[in-house]
Amino acid sequence: MQQLFAGLVAPVTAPLMRGLLGFDPAPAAAALPLPALVLAGGKDVQIDPDLDAHLLERAIRDAGHEVTFHLSPSADHVLKHQPLTIAEIRADLAGAAAAYNAADRVLDPDAVTAIVAWLADHTRP
Repeated sequence: MQQLFAGLVAPVTAPLMRGLLGFDPAPAAAALPLPALVLAGGKDVQIDPDLDAHLLERAIRDAGHEVTFHLSPSADHVLKHQPLTIAEIRADLAGAAAAYNAADRVLDPDAVTAIVAWLADHTRP
């Protein structure tokens, strides 16, 4: 909560953060006439993959566009591999967020495989 408030009032990030608060990605994504990959992390504690990611998927599908949904069970919010349990992550949310860009963190292998497979399926001549 502290980070959110700091982002809202910091002069450098305030305009972006305030704009994001009212932004609904579902209609924006549904308006794009392109195939989409909705990729969610099973260990994401910032959004609910079952609720939020599926809402995005449904909006795109309801707009008549092709959409692929993939849940990477061990990926976090930034799609990096997360060995901790959800309970361990929630016990230290600030620590989890601070570790997003740690040098030793890598993209989740399942997420990478899903991205590569989706790209291969959608970029063939």
